Amino acid sequence: MNSDEIRVPHPAPQQEKGFSSGGIAAFALRHAKAITVIVLGLCLWGLAALFTLGSGIYPDAAFPRIVVIAERGEDSVENMMVGVTRPIEEAVNAVLGLRRVRSRTIRGASELSLDFSPDTDMREALSQTRARIASLLPRLPPGVNTTIE
Repeated sequence: MNSDEIRVPHPAPQQEKGFSSGGIAAFALRHAKAITVIVLGLCLWGLAALFTLGSGIYPDAAFPRIVVIAERGEDSVENMMVGVTRPIEEAVNAVLGLRRVRSRTIRGASELSLDFSPDTDMREALSQTRARIASLLPRLPPGVNTTIE
């Protein structure tokens, strides 16, 4: 050895931290079948979700609700409440599947929201609501126009 040469010792090989004996790659190789099954399961779950979940930003939503609007010119709120809103509330209260009746009365008009349970046949409920209001119309004050949606 010359005096000009300096020997630098090589560092001892260090063991990797984390998984013992080989790291993530060795872990993946040891458990390749399990990882393959998990990845395939997630892919199948994603495909199933693709075909079953709704698409679009705003999906179609149908709320089981009927709105009844009754108008009568410039009648006062008190007269509308007593002569129109309350009788309509009482008439539609017996429609099958009805959960809640909300009403709002203003000068010359009243609006009733009829909320139904989700499993209600809405065509039948609409038919019953129209029939009950039609039978009530002769007892309402003259000049009342109703709209049922």
